[in-house]
Formats: sequence, C-alpha cells, structure tokens
Amino acid sequence: MTREEIIKMRAYAIAEASVKAYNECPDIDTDSFELGAEWADEHPQGWISVEDELPKPNEFVLVYGKSDGYDSIEIDRMINNNKWEYMDEASHWTPLPELPKKGGEK
Repeated sequence: MTREEIIKMRAYAIAEASVKAYNECPDIDTDSFELGAEWADEHPQGWISVEDELPKPNEFVLVYGKSDGYDSIEIDRMINNNKWEYMDEASHWTPLPELPKKGGEK
C-alpha cells in the first residue's frame, strides 16, 4: 500500500464513523496514521500478509489492521497463541527499522 492509499483508507474510515462515534473517540490521531504511512513508503520491503507469514513471537513490528473498530497502524508483537498484544485484527505487518545511532556512532 502506498502512503496515499493508506491515508485515503483512514480518511474513509473516519468519514464513515458517525459524528457521535467520532465525538466519543477524540483520541483518533490522523497525524500518527500519516506518519506510519510515510514510514512505510520509506521502507520498500513492503507489507507482509499475515496469511503468508507471521513475525517471530515477541518481535515488535509495524502492523496494519483494525483496532477498536478503526483502520490502524501500530507497533505491536505476537504473544501467546499467535495473538497480537494490542491490535484487534491485523492483515499485514512489516519489520521495524534499526534504531538510530547515538551521538557519533556508526
């Protein structure tokens, strides 16, 4: 999925939510969703379908799916019985990049 497709999907999900439901969920954060989509564009390895492969247990990855009924991108991991710790329903995942180096480290 491209950044634009992910942002459009998120916009549709928000638009489909009723005004009442949206007002009851003020923590919907489209900026974070956009940042996740931007990150995904910068990492060309792409998204891996959970139907094709799952990450190793307890390995933190970027996950795309549904959380609390909304399309979401979250950092999550597989825990007991191949369940995600935070995401309700995941369709795709991708590895996280290496952490930045501190100071002048290379």
